[in-house]
Amino acid sequence: ERQGKIPGARGSLRMCWPHVHNAKACAALRVLRSTCMDPESELRASYRDMVSRRRLAVLNHSRGQVGYVHVPDMERLGFADFHRLFAVESQRNGLIVDLRGNLGGYISELCLQKLAQRRLALCQTRYSRPVPYPSGAPPAATAVLVDELTASDGELLAYACRERSLAVLVGRRTHGSLLGVGQGLPLIDGSELGVPSEVLLGLPGQLENSGVEPDILCPLTPSEVWSRTDTVIEAALRHLLNALQGGGTAGE
Repeated sequence: ERQGKIPGARGSLRMCWPHVHNAKACAALRVLRSTCMDPESELRASYRDMVSRRRLAVLNHSRGQVGYVHVPDMERLGFADFHRLFAVESQRNGLIVDLRGNLGGYISELCLQKLAQRRLALCQTRYSRPVPYPSGAPPAATAVLVDELTASDGELLAYACRERSLAVLVGRRTHGSLLGVGQGLPLIDGSELGVPSEVLLGLPGQLENSGVEPDILCPLTPSEVWSRTDTVIEAALRHLLNALQGGGTAGE
């Protein structure tokens, strides 16, 4: 290595791997140079992997009848994730829209337009399976998952789905922070002061500081955290599958 040799080449194997004594093994060894991923990219990859595992678990448990969509936030990436999965998952007989951990944003209206569509008919061609009309309309059996970290524009979407009888809410009471906060005012110590700048008027009921109560409550217990089981998804699946077997909608 002092002579500029690549680590892992002949002549430097003993320095790199002193525990390897087999000559044939030494000749086959090589060094792989790697670089650390950008933390934001790694977090994004881990998130996509989590969504993929949840989606496969829902598909396997429901035998392909129920789809799964997770909306991480109500901003640019959140809508991209929603739009990417919704086009496929909304074609199934049931649908789970996961808003847990959604801290809000500004695109709830765009998601609501998708969820508010209703199937009027089925379009059947000679060599393909039937597709609903409108093609992007979600099934009547739809569940929206919420928790204490569903806030702002995220809980507004959950509230709208329940008030319009578009879905049943499953999980825990939302955060209760619907007020919009504008750009913070800088303070002398480097911190910022947030000032409420936007409020929704005319909503029946009190959401601010109260949140949205789910239709099916799933308390978070220590055993659930320890076993890493998702009782909220399990409860939503039970409800949707029962609704599909009974021929009703998710809200019945």
